[in-house]
Parts: sequence; C-alpha cells; structure tokens
Amino acid sequence: MKPITMEQVLKTFKEYFLMTVGMMLYSFAWIGCIMPADGTGGGATGLSRVLCHAVEHWAGISIQIGTMAFLINGVLLLVAGFIIGWNFGVKTVFCVCVISLGLNFWQSVLPEGDFLHLERILSVILGGILGVVISFTMPIALGILGEEDVNEASTSRCSMDVEIALRGGCRAGHTRCLPR
Repeated sequence: MKPITMEQVLKTFKEYFLMTVGMMLYSFAWIGCIMPADGTGGGATGLSRVLCHAVEHWAGISIQIGTMAFLINGVLLLVAGFIIGWNFGVKTVFCVCVISLGLNFWQSVLPEGDFLHLERILSVILGGILGVVISFTMPIALGILGEEDVNEASTSRCSMDVEIALRGGCRAGHTRCLPR
C-alpha cells in the first residue's frame, strides 16, 4: 500500500470543498430563486418540490424540500445499487447529503417570499442559470471532465435546463409569466 502524500490529501480536500460549494449554490438557486417564483424543474429536487406541495395540500403535513430530496435520492441510489452495482462512489452519496442539508439550511435561513424582488420569470431564469453554471463548471474545476467533454453536452443540456426552468415558471399557476 502506498503512503498517503500531502498532495493527495490537498487534492481530496479541494474536491470535497468544491463539491460542497457547488451543492450549496445549487440549493440556494432552488430555495432563493425558483421557489419564490413558484417554479419547478426536473430531477429529484423538482420532484421533491411537487411532492412537498402535494403532501402539504392533501395531508396538511409540511415537509422541507431537502428532506424529501434526501428520501427520493436515497430510493434512487438503492435502485441504482441493485441495477448497476454498488460502486457508484462516496462522492455521489456525499453530494446527495450536502444538497439535502443545503436545501433545508437555505429554506430555514432565507426569508419566505420574494426577497430578491425580481420578476417571477427572471427569478426562475436566475435559478436555472445558477444550476446550469454549477452543473458544467464544477466537473471542470474538479478535473472530472475535460472541457471538450462538457462542451459536447453543454449546448443541448444548457438549452434543455433553461427550457425546463422557463416552462416550470410559466406553468406554476401563473396566468401571465412573460411580459407582452
């Protein structure tokens, strides 16, 4: 077994630090930008937003989005473990935990309502942009993907994420979300 060097320790620390910063910014985008605009999106966080609203409406039970996201991600990780094997890594579990804690943190710290005082559509777009920026800059910063790998997928994924954010903002009960 090779001895652990200071370079390896610093690299690992940098990776986990950047992952934490990225997940906290992503969770801020959701709680600070998308939720006040009554928007939604895709993935486990978007599903969590919808399920939390449904549970509160039907059962009168208020569940924080981070808790629901943790439950949904936990189920998805279990399914993935059985289907593709259990070698998907500690970093994935770490990010699931950090994003769940981040969502709950921002939900308890930030004031309710539109504290940014932006138009709803601008708030959803800002949240979508923060999510896209985090999705594509963090892997490069970590050295997980090269720029060419990200550039191939970024055009389609970026436009898809912005479209999902816009459609979510427009369909969240707003009769008029875009200025005429």
